[in-house]
Amino acid sequence: TETGLTRVFWGNVTVHVESQQALSYQKWYFDGGSTVFPFMTAIIDVKDGVVTGITWDDGCLFCAANDCQPTLYDFEGNLATEEEARQPIGGCGVLTPECAALNENGVGCDLLIYTVWTGTDSQGKDFRSSAYRFSAF
Repeated sequence: TETGLTRVFWGNVTVHVESQQALSYQKWYFDGGSTVFPFMTAIIDVKDGVVTGITWDDGCLFCAANDCQPTLYDFEGNLATEEEARQPIGGCGVLTPECAALNENGVGCDLLIYTVWTGTDSQGKDFRSSAYRFSAF
């Protein structure tokens, strides 16, 4: 059946984050059918103002462990493992009918990418936002 998302997207949708020369792995947002993974946190690592890497925070905090699904892909479309990516790979899916129920306009599962910074700025001052990511609580 057609939903608000399937009217806009005709297949899988992934997202990634870039800062300076660093790229994150791709994260699955929509499976092209019935499941959305709308909540993501990008962790940007910086040393003296230079971005050294981008990882994704644990996306399985919002569901039971058995409901967590792998959502991390490389740029060739291969599902990543935690060993190769050296970061959590999962996320909690929300069924599209639940998204519609969350918001009368059917946008209850809009993509939300929270961004936190870790490391130091160009003056050597520590970033503090990474202490406020969801997995820190």
